[in-house]
Amino acid sequence: MKYQSYILTINEYFSEGGTNSVAAKQKAYMGSLDSSNVNSIFGQMTRNEVYPFIWYRPDWPDAKQGQSLLQNLIIEYNPKQGEVTPYNGQYPTGSEVVLYAQAKDGYRFAGWEGDVTGTEPSITITMDEDKIIQAVFEPIEYAPPAQKIADWELTQEAINGQISDLSANTHTATAVGNVTFESGMGARFDGSDGYLSVADADSLDMQEPTTISVWIWPMGATPFAKLVVKPYAAYASPWEMYAIDLGSGGDTPRFIVTDGIAGGNIAVAANSDVKLQTGQWYYIVAVYDGESILLYLDGSLIAQESVPFQIGTNDEPLCIGGRMGLNTFDGYICDVKIYQGAFTPEQVSGAFSRDRNGGLAGHWLFERPYTTEVMDAVSGQKAELVDQPEWGEGWAAEYFVRLDSGQQAVQIPMDGSTAEAGTIGLWVQPEKVSDTETASALQLLFGHAVNSDDNRITLYTVESTDAEGNTVHKLALGLGDNAALKDNIAQLTPGQLYHIALTWDRTTYAVFVDGVRRDAGTFSGLAALEAFADVGNFGSASGRAYASGFRGLVDEVRLYRRALGADEIERLFLTHTVNENRSIEFVVSGYDQAGNRISYTAAKLPDGATFDELTQTFSWRPDLYNTAGNYEVVFAAADQPEQTVTIAVRDVPLAGWYFAFLEQRGLH
Repeated sequence: MKYQSYILTINEYFSEGGTNSVAAKQKAYMGSLDSSNVNSIFGQMTRNEVYPFIWYRPDWPDAKQGQSLLQNLIIEYNPKQGEVTPYNGQYPTGSEVVLYAQAKDGYRFAGWEGDVTGTEPSITITMDEDKIIQAVFEPIEYAPPAQKIADWELTQEAINGQISDLSANTHTATAVGNVTFESGMGARFDGSDGYLSVADADSLDMQEPTTISVWIWPMGATPFAKLVVKPYAAYASPWEMYAIDLGSGGDTPRFIVTDGIAGGNIAVAANSDVKLQTGQWYYIVAVYDGESILLYLDGSLIAQESVPFQIGTNDEPLCIGGRMGLNTFDGYICDVKIYQGAFTPEQVSGAFSRDRNGGLAGHWLFERPYTTEVMDAVSGQKAELVDQPEWGEGWAAEYFVRLDSGQQAVQIPMDGSTAEAGTIGLWVQPEKVSDTETASALQLLFGHAVNSDDNRITLYTVESTDAEGNTVHKLALGLGDNAALKDNIAQLTPGQLYHIALTWDRTTYAVFVDGVRRDAGTFSGLAALEAFADVGNFGSASGRAYASGFRGLVDEVRLYRRALGADEIERLFLTHTVNENRSIEFVVSGYDQAGNRISYTAAKLPDGATFDELTQTFSWRPDLYNTAGNYEVVFAAADQPEQTVTIAVRDVPLAGWYFAFLEQRGLH
């Protein structure tokens, strides 16, 4: 007798005597089938389920020659560098399987090796035999060019009309004409005659490979508005040595270089299909690599042109925002940087990822539970979960971590923020320390260089009791050279969620709780930032040994490289982040001046969202498909100002095999 292993899928009801016969209870069967028991076995099976069994075929000449109906697929890859779907498994002989490789931030997919080869991330294989396939990922080099030539942040008021260069080269910019500065936005040019002038220097001539980057917020369209320009002496041909401008319509980015000779050579990189809109940020990067010029918008290449000549030089100043009183930009400009060396495409996209969202350097959402690392949603930087904090589900049905030993922490990289200015924002829910626990009354919410003499950033709480004898945590701050700069900033009640934010700007600081500024003042300033800091502890292994870490829940940590304004902090507090196909729920709570609870109504609810006016609870589960974006929900009450809460829905990428599955069925 010859036997062969099979997998049987029941797709239809079996009919016996013209009557459907299916048992209500599912039952798998493994054994031998013959004419005497096949009907009784099938009668116990349920449609659309999978059953293993042994089939007897008396006509098989040799069991070893019988073809297996299943083939093994083994996928090998480094999970720290990327992911492959679907996973290892067994597939029916002759079936097609769509593999999809997706690199993690900081890596690219290099190709397939083993029983299949190719470089496309999505590939279809036929399971005609067992297969072992390797997915190869390789790191992307984000190393900066050799030297930063100049760096003007432009988010601070000019001192005596001058703006400092944050690089080591002291290329000071001087405001000329009508230029104002707004914290959180940048230098404001009104399209009339204002500009910034930087004295000529050899390093500002484009004789070697160079990269220039600039953030702009257009508010109007000035023909040929100059963003960054090294002008020709006269307002005539060739007009400039090099320039980033917005073309004749004032809305199309261009990168222009000339040989500096009237009627001479010129190269222009521009894409006429690209039109900028007013009222939003754009990131423009111009690259000269020695042979050609390349123009990037928001991290993507939009134009390039060869440069078969030497770019001209002169003694004119570099201008930002206009050409010496002419062709003045209408809008905001910030973070103008010039580098020695040509950025690669990966460096441009990496810089855009780090700098977008108004200087957001890191955003850790705790959305992949039960891991030892948390991926930064901005540029892929990893935060390490120290000493195995617990995972759980948070207030918005999202994941969080719980620190409870005093030695645990979420160690975040400080790369991207600066000692000159920055913002740290986080959601926390403190816990009461029980009488049976031996824990410090002082608990670190955020720690950077805590034990240094002049470089600390410390947010901490001190456990105490209020007038009614209830346990509270008093929020305090240490900054710069002062370990106890301010105490009792706010009282945090155990079991309640709070949004805490700290901003610093050279020698000024501000602390916010739930979007409201609770303290502000001056301090000594910071010398330099360490590579890492701790959410929930000291920032170092030696400091964590004191067991003075925070005890409670931590969720959604943000790090900025500038000091956010009060209105921006309020928007952070009023913005809730959720992934597609994940639930979000929160209670709206407010009190009038007499202490009476305010009852709100909700407007502009997204499709599928609800607001229970009795419990004042907002609930929503965004769909899985095409719901990513920002949704503004307006809460209103009689005789009270409206409050707008933003729901930021993040896109959930679908695996390539799932896209193929949907497309085959006409669903995608």
